Amino acid sequence: MPSLMMTVRNLIVGAVLAIGFGGAVAAAPGDILYDCTMVQLKKNGGWISQKVGIIMQGENEVKVVDAVILHFAKEPIEGTVVRNNAKRLIVKWEVRGARGGGTSLESVDFRASIGKKTGRIQLSALASGFDFGPNGTGKCTPRTQ
Repeated sequence: MPSLMMTVRNLIVGAVLAIGFGGAVAAAPGDILYDCTMVQLKKNGGWISQKVGIIMQGENEVKVVDAVILHFAKEPIEGTVVRNNAKRLIVKWEVRGARGGGTSLESVDFRASIGKKTGRIQLSALASGFDFGPNGTGKCTPRTQ
């Protein structure tokens, strides 16, 4: 029986391949999948997934998928590229209509910063109405296929 981690990873990879790239098995020319594994999670509460997929479609278009997104949105969602240069990729996205701890949340805002040379990711989440939220760090591997 596969572990929960492997099941979530397979869901993310499957969603990225099936939805994130428009049904194609391989990325379109110029597309990059940042396959991220979070290794250190702080004050998480389940909001920072252990696996995160960030799909860059050209220079300024991005889709994001993780267990939280698949749970609430059922498919990858569009994000916003804040910065994309030789050193760093910063992406933000919003999950609307989330529920946590029995409370309905208007939205949860996420922000990921990836060092392109090291692959190190810093990811934070902030639920509407809160002053602080969970965060984590990990490692991303860029993939074009």
